[in-house]
Amino acid sequence: GLAKDDAEAARMYDRGCTLGSDVGCANLGAMVQQGRGVAPDAARAASLLRALMTVYALTPYDPISSYVGTPVVDPVNGYVYFSAANEIRRIKLDGTGAVQTVVRGFNTAIALALDVAHDRIWFLDANTNSDLLGYARLDDSEFAVVVDGSPGVSGSSGLFDIEFDRLHDKLYFTD
Repeated sequence: GLAKDDAEAARMYDRGCTLGSDVGCANLGAMVQQGRGVAPDAARAASLLRALMTVYALTPYDPISSYVGTPVVDPVNGYVYFSAANEIRRIKLDGTGAVQTVVRGFNTAIALALDVAHDRIWFLDANTNSDLLGYARLDDSEFAVVVDGSPGVSGSSGLFDIEFDRLHDKLYFTD
């Protein structure tokens, strides 16, 4: 098998987090919390994990549409964005204030990516009724569909994840 290198994994998660990957931040937070590959640092771990914990703690369960998409962190403006109940919502990073709806008009956003420089949030809407890649302005305007595989969909084609590369101004998604 492959030898595990926790220090290298921590460096890669740190790089991903720096580039805006919430999964990278969450994984780095867990490694910092456990002291795997990096020195344990409870304050840093809490900072890396706080946004994700806040979203899940403050998102009410909705029995009609209980899916809550993976949250994304906007460190520039201090928000965490997540999808729930056919909307994209946000809450302040520190957990204060009300949950705000910022985008409406889709079915089930399974993945989100922020493009703060262009004031956009990208989403993958994939379930048995829709299969599309779209974006909207963070003020719920300029809603647009970029890729639509929905016509005749009897099941999702497998749209799975999305990432925005801020450094190169490129969007990547998996199908």
